[in-house]
Amino acid sequence: MRKISVLVLIVLLSFADAKHTIAQSVTKNVPISLSVNQTGVNRFIASQWSSIPTSWSGSYQGLSYSITLNRPVVTLLNNKVKIALTLDINTSVYNNEVTIEPSLVTPTLSTSTDEIITSYEDLRSEIDSISVFSDTRLKDIIEDLLEPIDWVIYEGGILDVLSGRIFDSSDLEWQSSTGIDLGVVEGAILLTVTPAIIATSPDYIFRFKRGSISNFQFEIRSNNVITIENVKIYNNGASVGTKNLNATSTFDSGLGLYVASGSMTVTQLPSFMSAFSYKIKLKRQDNETSWDVYLGSIGSTTGWYQRTMSQVTTLVGE
Repeated sequence: MRKISVLVLIVLLSFADAKHTIAQSVTKNVPISLSVNQTGVNRFIASQWSSIPTSWSGSYQGLSYSITLNRPVVTLLNNKVKIALTLDINTSVYNNEVTIEPSLVTPTLSTSTDEIITSYEDLRSEIDSISVFSDTRLKDIIEDLLEPIDWVIYEGGILDVLSGRIFDSSDLEWQSSTGIDLGVVEGAILLTVTPAIIATSPDYIFRFKRGSISNFQFEIRSNNVITIENVKIYNNGASVGTKNLNATSTFDSGLGLYVASGSMTVTQLPSFMSAFSYKIKLKRQDNETSWDVYLGSIGSTTGWYQRTMSQVTTLVGE
């Protein structure tokens, strides 16, 4: 019944006008609407069929009865939900099939995003309106049997994920969802949920290590899935090496971040480089960005240098 890709698109568009602030989060209430048609509602009714009583027998004030409820059918009208309850009745005062069509209470707000449960609005008056029920004992029996049944007209959960990443390369998380606003029109139930969405800006930590005079290692940690496409290294502003890496990140559970890494070999370089820098090209989803990372002077071997997003210059992209 749900199209999550459509919901995600709606949320993304809702954040399109938000100013991109590095390493900051933006929270926004985003109304998202969808509908469940009449066929869908009847499927929800059918799915609960095995869990409710549908056959009864007994005696009430001297009247013996055997009654079976057939699977009901829901009809959606403007501002009204009707349910057709067909009963097979076997008693001494009535022995036949009969259909009762009460309305269901339609809540305008559900505090649950898992399911929407409704009860009868006018069950007794509908029973009283059926002329073949001349015996009040039979009316009482039918009311007592049907009244306890609550009907699920929506199930499945809407945006029922709290602070969970939608997919690996997304910046968006559901922060909370307070409930569902409902409306009924001809043939459909309209549902609107307004969760608070937290949008986290992409963040990167650039790491560099010179393992030997000719070996250079690169690592980038991010809150997003990324790919290091290529790296160029410079000494005193002159390019001294380039390599296409195409290294896609994997998630490091210990860090809680995605990590992409690679290395390159460049020969005939001095052991001491007085003004070392590198340019690194990243891809995040369909966005490509190019970064200048300046480290200064380095020797023939180094430990890990680390630079965060705020310490580099974005040349292209975000």
